[in-house]
Amino acid sequence: MDKEPGETFVAQFKSTVRCHYTGPVRLTRALPLPNVQSSVVIPAESEIGQILALDCEQATLPELPRLKLQIQTPVPVKAGSTESGAAAAAAMDMSAMKIIDIGANLTDPVFRGKYRGKQAHADDMPHILERARASGIVGMMVTGGSLSESAEAVRLSREHPGLFATVGCHPTRSSEVDKHSGGADAYFAGLRALIDDNRDIVVAVGECGLDYDRLHFAAKDVQNKYFERQFELAAATGLPMFLHCRNTGGDFERIMRANRDRFSGGVVHSFTGSADEARQLLDLGLYIGINGCSLKTEDNLAAVRTIPIDRLMIETDCPYCEIRKTHASHALLATGAAWTAPDAKKKERWDSDSMVKGRNEPCMIRQVLTVLAQLHGVSEAELAERMFENTRSVFFKDVEYDF
Repeated sequence: MDKEPGETFVAQFKSTVRCHYTGPVRLTRALPLPNVQSSVVIPAESEIGQILALDCEQATLPELPRLKLQIQTPVPVKAGSTESGAAAAAAMDMSAMKIIDIGANLTDPVFRGKYRGKQAHADDMPHILERARASGIVGMMVTGGSLSESAEAVRLSREHPGLFATVGCHPTRSSEVDKHSGGADAYFAGLRALIDDNRDIVVAVGECGLDYDRLHFAAKDVQNKYFERQFELAAATGLPMFLHCRNTGGDFERIMRANRDRFSGGVVHSFTGSADEARQLLDLGLYIGINGCSLKTEDNLAAVRTIPIDRLMIETDCPYCEIRKTHASHALLATGAAWTAPDAKKKERWDSDSMVKGRNEPCMIRQVLTVLAQLHGVSEAELAERMFENTRSVFFKDVEYDF
């Protein structure tokens, strides 16, 4: 199999695979199988044609699947050179990377193949989760934005190990509270019950906050009223908060300061504000979540540069907020590490090995990581480790899960 960097190939999984390439090779499909490594590296000193040994005890695997492999390094280098050793070391660092996506809207029907109420292709959630694991994601926070959505986030998290739920009411959904059959008290009692009954997988109150860019969904007074009420949930349960802020003219900061002693900590996700706004959030002891929407303009990039890495968290906010070619951050992808995104096809041409064009996925968090590492002048491996620890310290300190 004589392949170029970035190409993929499919091989029958055996005890060995012969690859005419010197450099790291990574499995791009995660394997819920015993005794199989999800990532393997050809040592830098390997000769062309050397057999790559995979750690597999065939006796335990009666039927072995076909796997897609992908070459990860940008260019082959000569065996035994200093450059080759550095590349191999970097690849091994990347293969051990642990990432938690703090904002994944996996309850959205598009992840079940349904767009605008119409089924366009098969439910591909298992493939989405496979691609996420292959990209280094070891955990995801599934966003709950309403009572019903929070219940679905809990259900998904119960079904798939490594998923965890937030429970709350998004500002744009706050108008539904008064319309609830039992009124506001019953609505919030429902949120509290979801938390109390699922403390092993519910890790935050939210998504909650204020959004003055979309007042057509809920008026300011309604958003403020039910944002304030969610501090009651945080105080009663001891959970941190998963927060949303858009163009609030200081109202968000005012409410946060007035209630800061009622919650343990939290993150303002999908940050798109200025450096001054970032500083205000940091002064409140909050963390800041970054996704593709945080990296659209040069002003966005300048603001994100000012956020210290010990206060950063990373997310996709999928299926939204992908990094697009028109974004200022897109140019930084060319100078970062050589992670290659899976192929993407229009939904009408969907297949299980491809992403859907225009539908952001958790695995694309690697592009956000690349940009953040470039902005802060650190390696992706170092930054990923720091953000993993940031996230674990806020949302998972009381959760028993082996990442």
